[in-house]
Amino acid sequence: MITSFRCGGIVVGIAWNHVVVDAKGIADFLNFWGEITRGLPLSVDPYLDRSILSPTQPLPTDITHPALVGNQSQVKNIYLQFQEPIVCQSFCFEPKKLSQLKQIAKEDKFAAPPTSFEVISALVWIMRTKAYNIEPHKTTKLLTAVDIRSKMKPALPGGFFGNGIVMSYAECMAGDLVQKPLSFAVKIVHESIKEVNEDYVRSAIDYHELTRGQYGMENTGWISKWSRLPFYDVDFGWGKPQQIAPASLVDNLDLTLSQVKDSDNIILSLGLPESVMNIFHELMQAELERK
Repeated sequence: MITSFRCGGIVVGIAWNHVVVDAKGIADFLNFWGEITRGLPLSVDPYLDRSILSPTQPLPTDITHPALVGNQSQVKNIYLQFQEPIVCQSFCFEPKKLSQLKQIAKEDKFAAPPTSFEVISALVWIMRTKAYNIEPHKTTKLLTAVDIRSKMKPALPGGFFGNGIVMSYAECMAGDLVQKPLSFAVKIVHESIKEVNEDYVRSAIDYHELTRGQYGMENTGWISKWSRLPFYDVDFGWGKPQQIAPASLVDNLDLTLSQVKDSDNIILSLGLPESVMNIFHELMQAELERK
């Protein structure tokens, strides 16, 4: 949908089905669209053959996958426990705050320094667990969207247009998560993302084909990173966008993206039940204002 304003500004709104394509694919599509409107040849040929992600044949019958559950009774959305409106809010992480959080996270030993996304993911996971008041003895989980294009051997073609993500799986007892230092949660997130390789991806494909398993959402949040997707490169002929932002958020999704064009600030956007958001907001603001 295109909306024009009296000032001359234009907003391009897009909706898509994630079963068909992921955010990387949509960002590529918008860039290809822009190249066509400017009379340019496509920089990369779109690749539409989804069969490269087909299940193994013959399908193994003993396959398992940590993030997927075949028992539908376990596919519970914690939102359903709250009969109240969902409130969406955004929080800004400036470079100074991200550097501070990374320094705190280094209290644990890492083979490589934690990324901004890993630090934000861990912090959100802790604060969601606190805001939902999950009992200490229960397991809390964080699913992280991981682009599989470079994980496959060979890598997926550059113009692959499809759903090229799987969710990494981090879990921990709620009591440990909220009581131990930030570095503890960051390390769990870091290790869970690191575990996503071709075998992990293939097991997800095969397990879903075998059981039609879904992601278990009980005491679970999931987070996705858009901050490095090429949305800010899109140009329909009138210049590149000044800001990219979600118009709405699906249940349980936390999203990180750049605040505006050429900005180092990272915006976290999420929606929570009103009473939960009140607690989350207080916790997050206290952290963002802490010197």
